[in-house]
Amino acid sequence: MNELIVVTKDHREIQTDKLSGLDIEWLGKDSYVKIHEPFVINKCFFQVGDNGHIEIQENSNMFELYIRMAAANSKVEIGNNFITSTAKFILARGGSNNSIIIGNNCLFSYNISILTSDGHSVFDVNTKKLLNNSGGNIVVSDHCWLGNDVCLTKRAKLPQDTICAAKSLINKEFLEKNTMLGGIPAKIIKKFVSWDIRHPNEYMREV
Repeated sequence: MNELIVVTKDHREIQTDKLSGLDIEWLGKDSYVKIHEPFVINKCFFQVGDNGHIEIQENSNMFELYIRMAAANSKVEIGNNFITSTAKFILARGGSNNSIIIGNNCLFSYNISILTSDGHSVFDVNTKKLLNNSGGNIVVSDHCWLGNDVCLTKRAKLPQDTICAAKSLINKEFLEKNTMLGGIPAKIIKKFVSWDIRHPNEYMREV
């Protein structure tokens, strides 16, 4: 049995068949999508495989979020106050037990890609040895800002208060918080920084 569940502000769980702004294609069984009120959801599409779990905490604002969870026994967890515009989360078929974990107060700009595996094989032409191993979990900690066209690949991890410059490729674990990352592949380009969702002019007036 697959379930779409809305969690109300008073913590009641209400099962529903349909949610405005969200289309779901169930690719397997024993899965659920759970979204906590309040939320804004528009033009989103989720594909969920066997024993897949998606849970999104309160105060999310999601536009064109595409989650393809073809891998069995996988999960996507998103914290509160999540904002995104046009993002793709891919947990590809063939893997299993993959996860994408996103903390609280994260801001994703346009055309964000998060992929827990390469999706296809790369091998040595002489030995046929596989060169790209299986996938890995991805973690985005609290209060991270991802700029336009940022891509996170398998085993990428961002610590708290990370800023990812536009078009960055995050392909490993970073440990130092309050940094700005940039480049392909990404590296630390600035330390001891944080960010605020307000426009710079508004921030300057109020700080």
